[in-house]
Amino acid sequence: MSIGATLEQLGRTEESVKYLIEALEMEKRINQGEDPMVATIMKNIGASLHKLEKYENAYDYFKQALEIQQRLYPEGHLEIANTLSGMSSVQYSLGRLQEAYDSVQQALEIKKKIIQGPHPILASDLSMMGVALIGLEKYEAVLEYVKQSNEMKLKLYPKDHIEIAHALSKFGQVYLFQKRFSEAKESLKQSFDIYIKHISIDHPIDHPIVQAVVDQLIETLEQLGEADEANKYRNYKK
Repeated sequence: MSIGATLEQLGRTEESVKYLIEALEMEKRINQGEDPMVATIMKNIGASLHKLEKYENAYDYFKQALEIQQRLYPEGHLEIANTLSGMSSVQYSLGRLQEAYDSVQQALEIKKKIIQGPHPILASDLSMMGVALIGLEKYEAVLEYVKQSNEMKLKLYPKDHIEIAHALSKFGQVYLFQKRFSEAKESLKQSFDIYIKHISIDHPIDHPIVQAVVDQLIETLEQLGEADEANKYRNYKK
Protein backbone atom coordinates (compact mmCIF):
# COMPACT_ATOMS: atom_id res chain seq x y z
CA MET A 1 0.00 0.00 0.00
CA SER A 2 2.82 2.42 0.84
CA ILE A 3 4.29 2.01 -2.66
CA GLY A 4 0.94 2.84 -4.24
CA ALA A 5 0.56 5.90 -2.02
CA THR A 6 4.10 7.06 -2.84
CA LEU A 7 3.52 6.69 -6.58
CA GLU A 8 0.28 8.64 -6.24
CA GLN A 9 2.03 11.46 -4.38
CA LEU A 10 4.64 11.59 -7.15
CA GLY A 11 1.88 12.04 -9.70
CA ARG A 12 2.50 8.61 -11.23
CA THR A 13 -1.16 7.67 -10.99
CA GLU A 14 -1.24 5.02 -13.73
CA GLU A 15 1.66 3.17 -12.08
CA SER A 16 -0.12 3.51 -8.75
CA VAL A 17 -3.24 1.84 -10.17
CA LYS A 18 -1.24 -1.08 -11.54
CA TYR A 19 0.48 -1.60 -8.20
CA LEU A 20 -2.79 -1.34 -6.27
CA ILE A 21 -4.51 -3.89 -8.52
CA GLU A 22 -1.63 -6.32 -7.90
CA ALA A 23 -1.89 -5.63 -4.16
CA LEU A 24 -5.63 -6.24 -4.32
CA GLU A 25 -5.22 -9.64 -5.98
CA MET A 26 -2.60 -10.62 -3.42
CA GLU A 27 -4.81 -9.51 -0.52
CA LYS A 28 -7.72 -11.53 -1.90
CA ARG A 29 -5.54 -14.65 -2.10
CA ILE A 30 -4.21 -14.20 1.42
CA ASN A 31 -7.55 -13.54 3.09
CA GLN A 32 -9.69 -15.74 0.83
CA GLY A 33 -12.73 -13.62 1.47
CA GLU A 34 -13.92 -10.18 2.40
CA ASP A 35 -11.51 -8.15 4.47
CA PRO A 36 -11.22 -4.46 5.48
CA MET A 37 -7.93 -4.18 3.60
CA VAL A 38 -9.57 -5.41 0.40
CA ALA A 39 -12.17 -2.65 0.70
CA THR A 40 -9.49 -0.04 1.43
CA ILE A 41 -7.44 -1.01 -1.62
CA MET A 42 -10.57 -0.95 -3.80
CA LYS A 43 -11.38 2.53 -2.53
CA ASN A 44 -7.84 3.73 -3.28
CA ILE A 45 -8.02 2.26 -6.80
CA GLY A 46 -11.30 4.10 -7.29
CA ALA A 47 -9.75 7.38 -6.17
CA SER A 48 -6.80 6.95 -8.56
CA LEU A 49 -9.05 6.01 -11.49
CA HIS A 50 -11.13 9.11 -10.75
CA LYS A 51 -8.00 11.25 -11.14
CA LEU A 52 -7.38 9.51 -14.47
CA GLU A 53 -10.96 10.43 -15.49
CA LYS A 54 -11.92 6.76 -15.81
CA TYR A 55 -15.16 7.48 -14.02
CA GLU A 56 -17.18 4.32 -14.68
CA ASN A 57 -14.33 2.08 -13.54
CA ALA A 58 -13.74 4.31 -10.53
CA TYR A 59 -17.40 4.07 -9.56
CA ASP A 60 -17.33 0.27 -9.81
CA TYR A 61 -14.42 0.06 -7.35
CA PHE A 62 -16.03 2.48 -4.90
CA LYS A 63 -19.30 0.55 -5.10
CA GLN A 64 -17.56 -2.77 -4.42
CA ALA A 65 -15.63 -1.25 -1.51
CA LEU A 66 -18.83 0.16 -0.03
CA GLU A 67 -20.67 -3.14 -0.32
CA ILE A 68 -17.87 -4.95 1.51
CA GLN A 69 -17.69 -2.29 4.23
CA GLN A 70 -21.44 -2.39 4.77
CA ARG A 71 -21.18 -6.12 5.45
CA LEU A 72 -18.10 -5.82 7.68
CA TYR A 73 -18.81 -2.70 9.73
CA PRO A 74 -21.75 -1.54 11.83
CA GLU A 75 -24.03 1.10 10.35
CA GLY A 76 -22.58 4.55 10.89
CA HIS A 77 -18.90 3.52 10.71
CA LEU A 78 -16.45 6.23 9.61
CA GLU A 79 -14.94 4.00 6.89
CA ILE A 80 -18.38 3.76 5.26
CA ALA A 81 -18.71 7.55 5.40
CA ASN A 82 -15.29 8.08 3.80
CA THR A 83 -16.15 5.74 0.94
CA LEU A 84 -19.51 7.47 0.41
CA SER A 85 -17.69 10.82 0.16
CA GLY A 86 -15.31 9.46 -2.46
CA MET A 87 -18.16 7.86 -4.36
CA SER A 88 -20.08 11.15 -4.41
CA SER A 89 -17.20 12.87 -6.24
CA VAL A 90 -17.23 10.15 -8.90
CA GLN A 91 -21.02 10.34 -9.24
CA TYR A 92 -20.69 14.09 -9.71
CA SER A 93 -18.10 13.59 -12.45
CA LEU A 94 -20.51 11.15 -14.13
CA GLY A 95 -23.25 13.79 -14.05
CA ARG A 96 -25.32 11.76 -11.59
CA LEU A 97 -25.96 14.80 -9.44
CA GLN A 98 -28.82 13.59 -7.27
CA GLU A 99 -26.89 10.41 -6.46
CA ALA A 100 -23.82 12.49 -5.63
CA TYR A 101 -25.88 14.63 -3.27
CA ASP A 102 -27.48 11.60 -1.62
CA SER A 103 -24.11 9.89 -1.08
CA VAL A 104 -22.37 12.88 0.47
CA GLN A 105 -25.43 13.64 2.60
CA GLN A 106 -25.26 10.12 4.05
CA ALA A 107 -21.53 10.56 4.61
CA LEU A 108 -22.00 13.87 6.40
CA GLU A 109 -24.70 12.51 8.69
CA ILE A 110 -22.31 9.77 9.83
CA LYS A 111 -19.32 12.07 10.23
CA LYS A 112 -21.24 14.63 12.29
CA LYS A 113 -21.85 11.94 14.91
CA ILE A 114 -18.14 11.08 15.07
CA ILE A 115 -16.23 14.30 14.34
CA GLN A 116 -16.80 17.12 16.82
CA GLY A 117 -16.64 20.84 16.09
CA PRO A 118 -15.50 22.63 12.93
CA HIS A 119 -13.43 20.29 10.79
CA PRO A 120 -12.09 20.44 7.19
CA ILE A 121 -13.75 17.11 6.37
CA LEU A 122 -17.18 18.39 7.40
CA ALA A 123 -16.65 21.66 5.52
CA SER A 124 -15.65 19.72 2.42
CA ASP A 125 -18.76 17.53 2.51
CA LEU A 126 -21.03 20.56 3.01
CA SER A 127 -19.40 22.19 0.01
CA MET A 128 -19.83 19.03 -2.07
CA MET A 129 -23.54 18.97 -1.25
CA GLY A 130 -23.80 22.49 -2.58
CA VAL A 131 -21.80 21.71 -5.71
CA ALA A 132 -24.05 18.75 -6.55
CA LEU A 133 -27.15 20.93 -6.22
CA ILE A 134 -25.83 23.65 -8.55
CA GLY A 135 -26.41 21.37 -11.52
CA LEU A 136 -29.91 20.62 -10.22
CA GLU A 137 -30.58 24.39 -10.11
CA LYS A 138 -31.53 24.32 -6.43
CA TYR A 139 -29.74 27.59 -5.85
CA GLU A 140 -31.13 28.62 -2.47
CA ALA A 141 -30.17 25.23 -1.02
CA VAL A 142 -26.72 25.60 -2.60
CA LEU A 143 -26.23 28.96 -0.90
CA GLU A 144 -27.21 27.50 2.46
CA TYR A 145 -24.74 24.62 2.21
CA VAL A 146 -21.93 26.84 0.94
CA LYS A 147 -22.68 29.33 3.73
CA GLN A 148 -22.42 26.58 6.36
CA SER A 149 -19.21 25.33 4.76
CA ASN A 150 -17.70 28.81 4.61
CA GLU A 151 -18.63 29.62 8.22
CA MET A 152 -16.80 26.47 9.27
CA LYS A 153 -13.79 27.28 7.09
CA LEU A 154 -13.54 30.78 8.58
CA LYS A 155 -13.08 29.13 11.98
CA LEU A 156 -10.36 26.89 10.59
CA TYR A 157 -8.41 29.10 8.17
CA PRO A 158 -7.29 32.74 7.79
CA LYS A 159 -9.56 34.92 5.65
CA ASP A 160 -7.16 34.87 2.70
CA HIS A 161 -6.80 31.06 2.64
CA ILE A 162 -7.35 29.29 -0.67
CA GLU A 163 -10.29 27.36 0.85
CA ILE A 164 -12.08 30.67 1.49
CA ALA A 165 -11.51 31.58 -2.16
CA HIS A 166 -13.15 28.31 -3.21
CA ALA A 167 -16.22 29.09 -1.10
CA LEU A 168 -16.47 32.67 -2.37
CA SER A 169 -16.25 31.46 -5.97
CA LYS A 170 -19.23 29.17 -5.38
CA PHE A 171 -21.21 32.06 -3.92
CA GLY A 172 -20.36 34.12 -6.98
CA GLN A 173 -21.29 31.34 -9.38
CA VAL A 174 -24.72 30.89 -7.81
CA TYR A 175 -25.39 34.63 -7.62
CA LEU A 176 -24.54 34.85 -11.32
CA PHE A 177 -27.01 32.08 -12.15
CA GLN A 178 -29.62 33.95 -10.12
CA LYS A 179 -28.80 37.20 -11.94
CA ARG A 180 -27.84 38.83 -8.65
CA PHE A 181 -24.98 40.54 -10.42
CA SER A 182 -23.84 42.99 -7.73
CA GLU A 183 -23.52 40.17 -5.18
CA ALA A 184 -21.81 37.98 -7.77
CA LYS A 185 -19.30 40.74 -8.50
CA GLU A 186 -18.43 41.17 -4.82
CA SER A 187 -17.95 37.45 -4.16
CA LEU A 188 -16.04 36.75 -7.37
CA LYS A 189 -13.69 39.71 -6.90
CA GLN A 190 -12.89 38.62 -3.35
CA SER A 191 -12.28 35.10 -4.59
CA PHE A 192 -10.06 36.29 -7.44
CA ASP A 193 -8.00 38.53 -5.13
CA ILE A 194 -7.25 35.57 -2.86
CA TYR A 195 -6.35 33.32 -5.78
CA ILE A 196 -3.93 35.95 -7.08
CA LYS A 197 -2.13 35.88 -3.72
CA HIS A 198 -1.73 32.13 -4.03
CA ILE A 199 -0.54 31.92 -7.63
CA SER A 200 2.09 29.18 -7.65
CA ILE A 201 2.96 25.88 -9.29
CA ASP A 202 0.01 24.31 -7.48
CA HIS A 203 -2.41 27.14 -8.36
CA PRO A 204 -1.16 28.83 -11.56
CA ILE A 205 -3.13 31.61 -13.22
CA ASP A 206 -4.21 29.16 -15.94
CA HIS A 207 -5.63 26.70 -13.40
CA PRO A 208 -9.22 25.78 -14.46
CA ILE A 209 -10.66 27.01 -11.16
CA VAL A 210 -9.00 30.42 -11.47
CA GLN A 211 -9.97 30.74 -15.12
CA ALA A 212 -13.59 29.88 -14.28
CA VAL A 213 -13.65 32.76 -11.79
CA VAL A 214 -12.15 35.09 -14.41
CA ASP A 215 -14.83 34.06 -16.94
CA GLN A 216 -17.61 34.56 -14.41
CA LEU A 217 -16.22 37.94 -13.38
CA ILE A 218 -16.08 39.13 -16.98
CA GLU A 219 -19.66 37.99 -17.60
CA THR A 220 -20.87 39.61 -14.38
CA LEU A 221 -19.18 42.93 -15.10
CA GLU A 222 -20.57 42.98 -18.63
CA GLN A 223 -24.06 42.37 -17.25
CA LEU A 224 -23.53 45.36 -14.95
CA GLY A 225 -22.43 47.50 -17.90
CA GLU A 226 -18.88 47.79 -16.55
CA ALA A 227 -17.10 46.96 -19.80
CA ASP A 228 -13.84 48.73 -18.94
CA GLU A 229 -13.40 46.76 -15.74
CA ALA A 230 -14.34 43.55 -17.55
CA ASN A 231 -11.56 44.21 -20.06
CA LYS A 232 -9.03 44.44 -17.22
CA TYR A 233 -9.81 40.86 -16.24
CA ARG A 234 -9.41 39.70 -19.83
CA ASN A 235 -5.69 40.23 -19.30
CA TYR A 236 -5.80 37.21 -17.01
CA LYS A 237 -7.34 34.94 -19.65
CA LYS A 238 -5.08 32.08 -20.71
